Amino acid sequence: REYSGGGMNDWFLPSEEEAMLFYENLGSRGLGDFADAMYWCSTEDYDLDDRSRARNQHPLRSSIGSGNKQMPARVRAVRAF
Repeated sequence: REYSGGGMNDWFLPSEEEAMLFYENLGSRGLGDFADAMYWCSTEDYDLDDRSRARNQHPLRSSIGSGNKQMPARVRAVRAF
């Protein structure tokens, strides 16, 4: 919420679907400098009815998972356009 990269302050964490599109349109073409790591999504893991968990994505392995929000993982903030 406090990130202000490039002088902008309207950044947000993408949903699970947005994160997948982000990788499909950039990462699959070798763009975006994706690391071999997990990235957080803003999508809550309601399947487990536990608000301490959220969805995460490992784009290079084409996997989506769930993790405790305390678990360290990368983030890739995006802006609406």
